[in-house]
Amino acid sequence: MTTKALTEDIPTSRAWVTGRRIYVRSSYRSALSEALREAGATWDRDERCWWVGTGKREIALSLIAQHAERVAEIVGRKSEAHWVTIPFDAVSIRAKAKMLGALWDRERKQWGLPTAEAAAEVSSAVASWEAERSAARSRPAARVPSSGTCDECGRRGARHQRYDSSGIAGVVCDRCSRSASYELSFA
Repeated sequence: MTTKALTEDIPTSRAWVTGRRIYVRSSYRSALSEALREAGATWDRDERCWWVGTGKREIALSLIAQHAERVAEIVGRKSEAHWVTIPFDAVSIRAKAKMLGALWDRERKQWGLPTAEAAAEVSSAVASWEAERSAARSRPAARVPSSGTCDECGRRGARHQRYDSSGIAGVVCDRCSRSASYELSFA
């Protein structure tokens, strides 16, 4: 079968027509994928893209146009953003940044905030979080008891010294040592 462009302004890497099917390439969990799925699109494993019948051409065109507008808006917001690095363990700060309208940039590995005030607020929160964390790490290490019961779950065999989300020192078992520090609570 021959492959034709859907329209002149949409590249064939994004959408094309083969026979009686319109193929649209997007990542599996994107907003475009969700919209296509709601419109009755089917996933083609071989092509690794979504397809709809040619009877739904107008729906596919409008969804692709809406997706292009969203992408252009995000690119515009990222070009004007104020960039801040937020450590992965700072979950509450990331949530605060999202509430302030931050966008994650995968290439930069930074959060882009819409205003300088929001960036300053998040930067000060990161600085205070890092100061608290370094203060918690400078405290004397917890003593490892010979019987070794886990301060998190109570199991025997605790031998790993960890700090919980409040900075309290404790001893945990192998299973609990795999948990992130913000998930632990010794108090």
